[in-house]
Amino acid sequence: MIGKLSLKAACCAGLVALAGCELPEEPDLRDDVRAVCETLPKAYAYFEGRAPYWDEACAARMAELGPASTGADLLASLETLIDDLYEPHMSLTVNSATSPYLVPSGADVWFEARGDAFVVTAIRAGSGAAQTDLVLGDTLVRFNGLDPDALMRTRISAGADHLPEARTVWALNAAIAGNRGAPREIEVMRGNRVLAFALGEAEPAPEGAALRYRKLGGNIGYIRFHNSLGDADTVTAFSGVMAALAETDGLILDLRDTPGGGNTDVAEPILGHFVQAKQAYQMVAPIGKKAYLREVAPVAGHHYDKPLIVLVGRWTGSMGEGMAVGLDGMERARVMGDRMAGLAGGTEELALGVSGMALSYPAYGLNHIDGTPRHDWSPSPQQAADFGDGDDLLLQAARAELGGS
Repeated sequence: MIGKLSLKAACCAGLVALAGCELPEEPDLRDDVRAVCETLPKAYAYFEGRAPYWDEACAARMAELGPASTGADLLASLETLIDDLYEPHMSLTVNSATSPYLVPSGADVWFEARGDAFVVTAIRAGSGAAQTDLVLGDTLVRFNGLDPDALMRTRISAGADHLPEARTVWALNAAIAGNRGAPREIEVMRGNRVLAFALGEAEPAPEGAALRYRKLGGNIGYIRFHNSLGDADTVTAFSGVMAALAETDGLILDLRDTPGGGNTDVAEPILGHFVQAKQAYQMVAPIGKKAYLREVAPVAGHHYDKPLIVLVGRWTGSMGEGMAVGLDGMERARVMGDRMAGLAGGTEELALGVSGMALSYPAYGLNHIDGTPRHDWSPSPQQAADFGDGDDLLLQAARAELGGS
C-alpha cells in the first residue's frame, strides 16, 4: 500500500515501476538514513531514553546500504531503524507488501509482562484474535515457533542490552502483530494446557459508519466511535446523535475503537458539547519552549449536562487518548478502562529527499492539564477493557455506574 506519496515518488523509492520515472543520477540512499539520524536527536520529543544506542543503530543501517541498494532496501532499513526507537507514534508514509503492521492499529491482541511471563490483557473486538478462543489471562508460550525472548529480539537490533520493560513489551507485541502477508501461529498456556491458534487478519472489517449509537436500559445513551476522529463528517454525525440522545439521563462515550487517532478539528467540536464556557483540556509542551494550555469552546445550542462516562482501552489512540484525558482534566467525565495505546505527543513529518518518503514522529509533548504526559496517563482504578467478541464487562460496569440496566 502506498501512503501519502505520489506514484512518482513511490516509483523513485523503488516500490513501484512506472514508465518515465527516473531516479536522480547516482542517488545515495544513505542520505535519507542520515537525515533521520541527524534530525531525531534534536526534534523527536522523547529521544532521551533512546540515545545510548542511537549511534550504533544508525551505523548499522548505513552499513547495510550501498550502490546496488534499491528503494525497497532503504524502506526495510528505515523500518528496522525506527523499530529500535520502540515508538508507536512514529511511522513512515510508505509501506510494502511485507512491511510490519503498525501497532496498535494493526494489532489484535496485547500482552503485558507479568514477572517472567507475558499474559494476554486485551483482545480487539472483531479481529482475528477475537475469532479464536484466546481469552484474557492466557500466557504466551510461542509465536511462529519462537519463545518470547527470541520473538521480541526479532524487533530489536541495536542496543540489545538496553532493554527497559517498555521496549521489550513493545517489541513482543509488534512481532505478534507481524508483517503483511505473513502467517501467525500462537501457542498459549491456560492452566496446565498448551493451546494453539492460527490468528487471521488482525484489523476488524470496516464498520462503514463513523459512529454508532443506541439507547440502553435506564434511559442511558451509548455512542461508540469507529476510528473516525480524523474524519470531518464525524462532527456532523455526532451533533445529530447528540440531538437524538438529548433527553437521556446519562451518556457513555466509547473510545475503544480509535487506534488511528485523529485531529483537533474533529475532537474539539465533540468535546464542546460537554462544556458551557471555554475551558482548558490539554497541555502542549514544545521542545525547549514554555508549555501552554489548549482550550475547547462550547457548541451553541448543544450542551449536554448529564453524567458522562468515557470508556478507553488498548485501542484508544492519539486523539482518542486526548479526548479521554481532556474530559478527565475538565472534570466533566469519569474515565473507565485500561491503559490506552500510549501514542506519545503530537506529530510532524520529516521529508526524505532521495526517496520521497516521509517520517512522521512525535515533535512535541501533549499532557493532561495537570502536567502528566498523555501517554503515561491511565484511568484509576484500571480495569480490563478489551474482551474480543466476548461479554463486554466494562460496558456493563459503566451502565451500572449510571444506574442503567
